[in-house]
Amino acid sequence: MNLKRTFHIIRRTLQIASKIKQYDAVDTKRITFQRVKVDDYYKVLSIRSPDDVYEGYDYLPDRFHKLISSSSIEGYAASIDNKLVAFQLVNLLDDGRTVLTQAGRVDKEYEGTGLYNALDSFTQHNYNLLGRQRTFSFDEHNQTLMKHLYARKMETVMSRDVSAYHVKSHKEILKNNTIGPSNNNTIFPVHLKEVFKSEKTSRELFPEGRMLCFYVPYKLKDSNIPLIYSQGTKVLGSFTEGSLLVTAGTSFQCSKGHVFVLDVYGTLNETFVKHILQHFRHVDLRFFNEPMEINVHCMDSGNQYIADAMNQLDIQKDESFRDVHHVTTAEMN
Repeated sequence: MNLKRTFHIIRRTLQIASKIKQYDAVDTKRITFQRVKVDDYYKVLSIRSPDDVYEGYDYLPDRFHKLISSSSIEGYAASIDNKLVAFQLVNLLDDGRTVLTQAGRVDKEYEGTGLYNALDSFTQHNYNLLGRQRTFSFDEHNQTLMKHLYARKMETVMSRDVSAYHVKSHKEILKNNTIGPSNNNTIFPVHLKEVFKSEKTSRELFPEGRMLCFYVPYKLKDSNIPLIYSQGTKVLGSFTEGSLLVTAGTSFQCSKGHVFVLDVYGTLNETFVKHILQHFRHVDLRFFNEPMEINVHCMDSGNQYIADAMNQLDIQKDESFRDVHHVTTAEMN
């Protein structure tokens, strides 16, 4: 290890310690950082009740094993007295040039002590030596990141309206609504690769140069395509009167119940209802007889085609639900 890098590591270690020392609640000598493995599932989930993470929309209990086993993701935790008290996933995207942290949480006892910031600094130190860019993906309930956004400490690269709908039984909806002839096609990885290659098509579908899918913003790179499909996401596409519509659906279980995230790209039209029905056919069999909440992520949640499709299927909108999902970037420091 050369002298310059040794100095850099020492400096970063002191910076991490200083972020905690400004608070009296934590003795820095008691803190250790560690890589999290699949076997640490229960230790990680014991850090904080899922009811108290992301307003109850915590996907980690359902997705932990898939996420931690992904080729692009590593999990890290902070421990005090051999007990895990803070956690985050680090996702390397865009040929490894972008760092996205996910599923972060801290034990309530240590909330506000700087402990999570210290863990964050530790993981940044592990990944920032190659000049990577940091990306944040969050909704308006994340008060910490919203404050940074308002203070213009981050650059917004895309945002999506989020609307919620409640389905009593998608099994009954499928029973009462036949799809009929449809030009909806399943988009497999090989097809998505061609979409990314086409400047015209990708500009129409992904004007910001990113595909937001199940809360993760992917640049239009071939290396991201396996990651997009790694969480069981189903991607559908249709071409109607010169307009392209692509939807990506992903299910997970959380404290709210069964949640179905539907990311929408391109031009909404009357085929949207057929997209919904086709997605319902591929919902995880674990949830087939359960009520479901659909979270639609798109540029305009008030689009009439969305309202018409939901009305046609007798799916009720949650009028009390208002949210925006933000994707921002910042240089790592």
